[in-house]
Amino acid sequence: MWRPADKYISQQNPPDFKWEKVEDAVSYDLKIYTENGNIAYEKIGITDNYYNFSHTFDTGVNYYWTVKYNMADGESDWSTRRRFRIDPDAYEFTVPE
Repeated sequence: MWRPADKYISQQNPPDFKWEKVEDAVSYDLKIYTENGNIAYEKIGITDNYYNFSHTFDTGVNYYWTVKYNMADGESDWSTRRRFRIDPDAYEFTVPE
């Protein structure tokens, strides 16, 4: 149920992000990295197990995404990084914050 799946080529820019819901999670943090390990985008304190960015991503770039959950008494490790790319002909689908 992780979206975008690993090695996914998205026809939508930006792709929809979704991960497993964790019982009693207070919030989630989402980070998107470029190939060289730099943080390209991040959103901290998401209250649902999905997120849609309000801006498009560059095409032709390998991105990696990871998420962690926060509980009242601590936080998880970051999830396994999953790779995705935006197809050069992808349609724009931004969602206002």
